[in-house]
Parts: sequence; structure tokens; C-alpha cells
Amino acid sequence: FRHSMTEGLIVMGHVIVALMLREMKTRFGRHAGGYLWALIEPVLFIAALLLFKTAILGSTIQDTNAVANLAAGVLTFFLFRNIVQRAMAAVSGNRGLLMHPIVTPLDILLARSLLEAATSLLVTCVIVAGIFFVWGEGLPTAPLALLGVLAVAAGFGLSLGLLLGAAAAVWPVVERIVAPLLRVGFFISGVFFTPASLPLELRELLLWNPALHITEAARAAWLSVPIETYGTLAYPIGIAWLLLPLGLLSERLARSRIAPA
Repeated sequence: FRHSMTEGLIVMGHVIVALMLREMKTRFGRHAGGYLWALIEPVLFIAALLLFKTAILGSTIQDTNAVANLAAGVLTFFLFRNIVQRAMAAVSGNRGLLMHPIVTPLDILLARSLLEAATSLLVTCVIVAGIFFVWGEGLPTAPLALLGVLAVAAGFGLSLGLLLGAAAAVWPVVERIVAPLLRVGFFISGVFFTPASLPLELRELLLWNPALHITEAARAAWLSVPIETYGTLAYPIGIAWLLLPLGLLSERLARSRIAPA
């Protein structure tokens, strides 16, 4: 049993790596700027939010902590959001691969999620280096802690993505329902505000959102000045551990209803 299980995991690993390479080619290789868009999107959001805070709220572009504050929120939320989105569309966009008996919906979901996590990590490193190059400071004060926060964001996105991906493979309408909810999540997940700046009642309501705890932890690991933080990573980690078995079970149950294209 151990021998067959080990062989199965090795084969699964080879399939996932092959699917990741295929996904890289189809997603980034079709256009010359395909690889750049993964970097340009978060940079544009950070720049737009920074200009908004400068024009409306009186922040200064020279304030490195303001830039790092926004970068922490944007990068962690985008990592979570992108994994969920890519996982939801994984099976519907790759049904033809299921004609090969060795490929399962779980392999496709994991390949897309792992590629998104690796891409987001690379983008984060480039943006951190860019902030340091432009402002001469702004490096994360606790880089290992920030890496751990990104891992939690990826794990939470993967757990939710497995559940929603299996559901979307059976009921395509799920994608249309979740997409606007993720857009709303951008505004309630602490991307451009901190819970400390909110009234008590609103803060307690928004702290039910696990993504807000993740962005708070990212700020605490990045910023060079002490900030008043709320929430704990134990909450999104606990939610992720609850969603993971549900996602794996849903994927298994959905296999019989997912037909190759």
C-alpha cells in the first residue's frame, strides 16, 4: 500500500508539473507582454490608491510606509483572489485534458493554484525591490513573517478555490456569482484601510472576513513603524483547514459529473 501510494504521489507530481508548464505557455506565452501583466496589474492598483490617498487624504508620495501599507494589502489580497479565480475556471477551461486518464480535476486545480502562488511570490519580490530602488527604504522588517503570511493567503485561496472550483465545474453559474463577491471583497479586506481607523461596530463586523486578518498580518510584517493591529492569522488558518477537506470531498464527488470536452 505504501509503495503504491508513493508511486501515485510521484505520478501526480509529474502531472502537476507538466500542467503548470502548459499553463505558463498558454497564459503568458501568447503575447509578448503576457508575463508583464502579472506585474503591471498590482503596480497600477498600488499607484492608483497612492495617488488617491495623496490627493484626498493628504498622504505624501515620499512616505515609504504609506507605499508599503498599500503594497501589503494589494499583494496579499490579489494572491488570494487570483488563486480563487484561477481555480474556479480551471476545469471548465481544460476539460479536454480530462480525456487522459492520468489527469484528474484535482491535478488541474492544484497546477493552476501553485502557478498563481509562484507568480505572486515573484511579483512581490519585484515590487519590494522596486520600492527599495525608488525610495531607498521600505524593505519588509520581518521578511520570513511576510513569507508566512503569503503562504497563509495562498492556502486560504487554495482551500476556497478547491470548493468553488468543484462547484463551478458542475454549476457554471457559480463563477458569475463569486466574481462580483470578490470585487466587493477588495473593498472590505483592508486593502486601502486599516481596522484601527474604523469605528468599533464596523471593525468588529469586518473582522469576520478572514482576508482582513491576512492583510493586517502582512502590514505588521512589512512596515518599519509599530502599528495597531487587529485579528490573528489563526482565524484564516482555521477557516482554511475547515474548507480544505470540504474542497477535496467536493472535487471527488464532482468527478463523475465532469465530462471531458
